[in-house]
Amino acid sequence: MNNFLSNKIYSLKDKKIKSLSKYILPIIFGVLYKLNTITLFIGPIIAIKSISAGSLSPTIKNLLNYFYLPTPNEEYLFLYFFSSISMALISLLIVSELKKFYIFKIKNKILKKFKKEYSILTKKNFILIQEKYNKVDKLVKNSENIVFCSILVLMIIFYDFGIALILLTGGFTYFKYLKNRANKHNKKVNMLQSGIESNKKNLINRFNDLIIQNPLEKSTSKSIIATIIMLLIMTFIYLRTDSTISIVFIFLVRIYQSQMLKTIQIFIKRIER
Repeated sequence: MNNFLSNKIYSLKDKKIKSLSKYILPIIFGVLYKLNTITLFIGPIIAIKSISAGSLSPTIKNLLNYFYLPTPNEEYLFLYFFSSISMALISLLIVSELKKFYIFKIKNKILKKFKKEYSILTKKNFILIQEKYNKVDKLVKNSENIVFCSILVLMIIFYDFGIALILLTGGFTYFKYLKNRANKHNKKVNMLQSGIESNKKNLINRFNDLIIQNPLEKSTSKSIIATIIMLLIMTFIYLRTDSTISIVFIFLVRIYQSQMLKTIQIFIKRIER
């Protein structure tokens, strides 16, 4: 009996792994696309700064040496950055097309399966296909966001653990806040539906109700959390003995922060549904 159950569980896990394995390539290309966009955002800033200064900064030199990339001579800086950014732009287009291609393959298999099961595609079947297509898009997008955020946070931890801790604490606080807000909203809806509304509310509860009814509250709370995180990072850098920090790293922190808060919002929306 135990062997039967273990075999059944193993087969279910195996099926789940196989069903998810087809999404690996579009997720990988999606993550590469996001990393490429960061390169195209930060690259020109580094290029302009380096060309105007006439040399690479020690941080960039160390980074190139760490990844065993060639370090350009000062006289070839323009050519080096021009060719590097052009290659990054071309690779962005290639990665984008590859991601679209593999998502198309997944959706095409879904369509072929429906054609086998149903000889005629009715309006109902078309809606079901569209729902499955949306699920594919959401799964790929959510997965690539999680992987992308994980890579960025590892890079930030590697560079500066203190700043990474502030970012993660801010993200966790934002997550708990939105989750608590969603729970209160659901409770209020349930109370209104059942016709049970308590008249005894303290000042805090009334304030919470006012926040819930405000349609701009989510975007406002995101801006507040983002600003508080950056103020804490600014204070943390100011209080350190060595307060110098790379402008590229600050851009990386801002990109991660924006992506992290956006991903949390999407996750909370899924819970609310």
